[in-house]
Amino acid sequence: MEQKIKTILAESLRDILKETKIKTKQTIDPEEKNTKTEIISSLGIVGKYKGYGLLFFDKNTALKFTTEASRALGYALEGTTLTELHRSFILEFTNQLFGRLVSKLSTIGIDSMLTPPSLLMGNNLNPISIAKAQETTAKIEGNFGKIFIKLILKNK
Repeated sequence: MEQKIKTILAESLRDILKETKIKTKQTIDPEEKNTKTEIISSLGIVGKYKGYGLLFFDKNTALKFTTEASRALGYALEGTTLTELHRSFILEFTNQLFGRLVSKLSTIGIDSMLTPPSLLMGNNLNPISIAKAQETTAKIEGNFGKIFIKLILKNK
C-alpha cells in the first residue's frame, strides 16, 4: 500500500505541475530535508484514512513560485512581498494538489475527503509528525527554489 500511495503522490504532483507549465523536477522521498520553513500550507484528510497534506516554503520561494506559476497560467502576481493574492494562490495550489491525490486514492479503495486548507506563517516552523502513521515526502525544485511536501496518512 505504501508504494501505491507514493505513486499516487507522484502522479498528482506531475498532473498539477503540468498544468502550471513551469519547469520543475520532482523527487519522492528526497534525501535532502527541509531546513528553513517560514510558511506551511496544510489541509486535513478525513475518511477511511486520516492525516494531513503539507507544503513547506521559505518566504522567498513562496513569492517566486506564486509569481512564476501565475505567469504560466496567464496572469501575474507581482511584487516583493507576499500579498493576500499570493497566499490565496498557495492555498489553492495545496487544495488542487491534494484534491487530485484524494481522487486518485479513491480508485484504490481509500475514500477520503479534504478539510479547507490553511496557512501558517512564522520563523523556523517545525513540521508535524503523527505516531504510527505513514509519511511520504516529496520535493519540487525549479527556478523558484525548493518546495517540500509531506503526506501523512494513518488508517483509522
